[in-house]
Amino acid sequence: MPKFITEQFRVKIQKKGIKRYPFFYLLITFVSLMYIDFLYKFINYGILFDPDIVHILLLDMTLAAFIMSLLILIPRAARKYVLLSLITIFTFMGFLYSVIGFEGVISTSFNNLNILATLWNRISVNFVLLDLLFLLPLLLWFIRVPVLYTRFKYSLLVLFLMLSATIGLSYTDSSKYNSRIEVTTNLERIIYNDEGSLLFNRLGVNVGLLRNLIDFDDYNLEDQNTAIASTVDYFNTTKNRNEYTNIFKGYNLIVVEIENLDYMALNAEVMPTLLSLVQSGIHFPNYFDEQSLDQNFEFYTGIYENSKSLNTVATYGTNQFPNALANQFGLLGYETSFIQNKNDEYQFERNFVVNTGYNEYYESYDFSNVALNDIDLIEQSSSTWMYDSRYFVNYKLKGLSDKPTDYSAIGDSFEDMDIPQELKMYYSYANETDQALTLLLNKLSDIGDLTNTVLLITSTGHPDYFEDDFIKQYSSKRSDVMINRVPFVMWGGLHDVEIDEVLGSANIPATLANMFGFLGNPEYIAKDVFESGENHVAFNDRSWISNAGYYDSKTQRFLVSDNKFITDYIDEYIQNVNAYVYDEFMYSRIVLEKNYFIQYNVWYIEWNNIK
Repeated sequence: MPKFITEQFRVKIQKKGIKRYPFFYLLITFVSLMYIDFLYKFINYGILFDPDIVHILLLDMTLAAFIMSLLILIPRAARKYVLLSLITIFTFMGFLYSVIGFEGVISTSFNNLNILATLWNRISVNFVLLDLLFLLPLLLWFIRVPVLYTRFKYSLLVLFLMLSATIGLSYTDSSKYNSRIEVTTNLERIIYNDEGSLLFNRLGVNVGLLRNLIDFDDYNLEDQNTAIASTVDYFNTTKNRNEYTNIFKGYNLIVVEIENLDYMALNAEVMPTLLSLVQSGIHFPNYFDEQSLDQNFEFYTGIYENSKSLNTVATYGTNQFPNALANQFGLLGYETSFIQNKNDEYQFERNFVVNTGYNEYYESYDFSNVALNDIDLIEQSSSTWMYDSRYFVNYKLKGLSDKPTDYSAIGDSFEDMDIPQELKMYYSYANETDQALTLLLNKLSDIGDLTNTVLLITSTGHPDYFEDDFIKQYSSKRSDVMINRVPFVMWGGLHDVEIDEVLGSANIPATLANMFGFLGNPEYIAKDVFESGENHVAFNDRSWISNAGYYDSKTQRFLVSDNKFITDYIDEYIQNVNAYVYDEFMYSRIVLEKNYFIQYNVWYIEWNNIK
C-alpha cells in the first residue's frame, strides 16, 4: 500500500483515538481475506461474483473477527508477524489447492513422483501472471502502523469473540446464506463431503482437515424418534404403477457388471454382441455412473453412500438391508448367486455381499488355481446356477479394469487400425469381454432359458486411466458433463426400446422392483425411473443431472441442455431438485447411521405402546 495512504490512516487513527485502531485492522484483515477468497474462486471456477457472495463475506468476516481476538491475546510485538503468517498460510493453501487440488495433495500426491512435474506444469502454463497477485495482500503487513493498547483491550476481546460467534453460528446453522437455490445448511456442509464443495475450499483451506481434528460422531441431523418417523414418512410416499409394472414378473435375471466399459468400445468391430443387445433391448443412453468410492453399494441397496465414512461398505456393511436386490429376489423364491472375476482382498466386502442376500458367493479362484479371464469364468461358473428353476445371478467381470500396457496382446483385427496403441489394447480387452457375453447367451440358449431371462448389462464407470479429452476424441457426444455416461441395457422380453430418461445406479433397485413385481412395498431412497418421468441423477458432491440440464454444486451454475427449458420457473425447478437431492442424501444417512430397517421396528413398537 502506498506510504501516503498509510500515513493518512495513521493520522486518522491518532485523531479518533486508540480504541478505533482494532476496527481498522479488522477491516484490513477482512478485506485481505475477501481478496484471497475471490481471487481463488475466480482461478478455480472462473466466477468472481455470483449468489454465493453473501456466503463468502460472512465467513471472511467471522475469520477476521476471530483473528483479531487471537491478536489481542498475544504480545504486541508478535502481532504483526502472526497476522502475516496467517495470511501467508491462507495464500499458500489456496495456491496449493488451485494448482494441484488440495484433497489430492493430502491423500496421495505426496507419494507421487510426478507431483513436482505436475506442479511446475500447472504453474508455468496457467498461473504465471496470477502468481504475482498472490503477493499483493502480503505487502499490507510489512507496513508498520503504530498502536498502543489501553484498558479497552479485554472489552475488545469480548466484543470480537461475540462478533465471530454470532456471525459464525448464524452462518453455519442456516442455508439462506448460500445461493438462492441451495437448501443445505452450512453445518452439514462441514460434516458431510456430499453437501457441496463451496465451503470446503474457502481461502484454500479444505474443511476435510477439520474433520480429522474435530469429532462429529455425536452430531445427529435429528433426534432418534423424529429421524425414524420422518424416514417412515419419506418411504411411505405413493409409488405409482406404470406401463412397466410386473412386465418381467417370473423372469430370471442375470446382471453383468463390466469394469470400465465405455461407449468408445461399443461398435460392430469391437463388441458386436453387446451392440446387438443394445439395439434390440431396452437401452438407456443417459445412464450415468456416480464415480462413487463404493461403486456397487447404491446398485445393490438403492441407498446413497454416507460421505462421513471413507468406506460405506466397511462401516455399514453389517446393517440389515431387507430391500437389497438379492434379498428381494430371495423372497420371490429365486436362487441368488454373486460371481466376480477377482480374489476379494477384504472380508467386509464378502460379508456385505452375503448380508444383502446372495446365497452363493464365488470368486475366480474358487474355480481355478490361477486367475481366469472373463470367458473362462463364465464357462466354469455357469453350472452353479443354470440348472436352478429360477435364478438371480450377479456377474462382476474383470472387463477393462487393467490399464492397457501389454501391447503385445493386441488382437490381430485391431493391429492395423489407425488409432493409438493404448486404444488398440482397450479394444482387445473389450472384444474378449464381448466373447464372454456371447458365451453366456449360448449357455442360456442351450438350456432353453433365452426367452425367459433378462440380461442387465452395465458398466461400473468410464476408464479413468484415460484422460477425458482422449475419451471425447474417440467417443461421440461426450462433453465434459457427459463423460460419466456409460452403457446400460436390459435385454429380454422387450425389444428395441430406447429410454432417454436419465438413470443412475441408485435408481436400479426401485426400477427392478417395479418391473419384476417385488413383494410388498420395498423401500428405496431413489425412485423408479419410470415413476415420474422427471428423474435426476445425483452425484456424490450433490451435483446432479436431469433431462433439463446439469447442476454443478461447486459453482452453483446450471448448464441447460436445451433452450426450451429456459423459462421463468427455471430457478424454482433447480431449487426443487436440490431439495429432492438433499432429502435423498439425508434419509440415506439416517438409514445407515441408525440401521433404520432394524430401528424402525423398535421405534414402531415403542411408539404404538405410547399411544
